[in-house]
Amino acid sequence: MSLRLLLAALVAAFLVAANAPAFVPSLALAEAATKAKMKKPPSAKQIAARQRMKACGAEWREMKKAKKTEGKTWRLFSKDCLKRK
Repeated sequence: MSLRLLLAALVAAFLVAANAPAFVPSLALAEAATKAKMKKPPSAKQIAARQRMKACGAEWREMKKAKKTEGKTWRLFSKDCLKRK
């Protein structure tokens, strides 16, 4: 009986291995490089949003340094700041 189980396990392992795709590192690296090259540059709106966020971040750091946050958290401050800019 144990011989049957061993044989069944070997057959199952062979079938799983036969159906599994072979991993080729060079192919995976080539696909990753292609995807990296195809990345679009940020749009004008994305650039503007990043600049607003950086400006609000700088303002927040200055307020924290001067201890003038008035009990606000970054989340509340950034919401108000982004509306102003």
